[in-house]
Amino acid sequence: MRWIAISALASTVLSAAACDFRVDEDGAAVSFSESGEPDRFSIVSRDDKMKLALTDDAIYFALSDETRREVEDEIAEERDDAEGLEAAILAAVAKGMSRALQASVSYDLEDVRDVRWQDGRLVIELEDGIADLDDFEVDGDDLSDAFDEDDVRSFAREVERLKSGG
Repeated sequence: MRWIAISALASTVLSAAACDFRVDEDGAAVSFSESGEPDRFSIVSRDDKMKLALTDDAIYFALSDETRREVEDEIAEERDDAEGLEAAILAAVAKGMSRALQASVSYDLEDVRDVRWQDGRLVIELEDGIADLDDFEVDGDDLSDAFDEDDVRSFAREVERLKSGG
């Protein structure tokens, strides 16, 4: 019975952390480590699972801090209760998940022309066209539909302020 719980945990963690990021040819970069650069401004999705953040050099999407903490806590709890082979398996899952939990998709700020709310969704306009956020899915939902209008408008103002030298 314990193996079923381990399998369920691994499946839950993988689906929460992987988030099926698919990169298009629009200049998005996928990273599996934190940039080390602090966020100047960030917003979280309506379901609190994703974060859209602004740094001095980029805008990026990543799992929210809350989601990462929840997954890490769940793994640690299971690992603490495990013994022998179960513990070894969970340690391996935890090691792999720590990397996956850091995954982000970013756009260089110099390539971003505009961030806006349009037709009920987030739009990121790049130097060479609109970022196709519909290619990024989080638990089956398009990333462009995941954020609140007021939050996106606030984020867009901060992007504009930074790009104009503020």
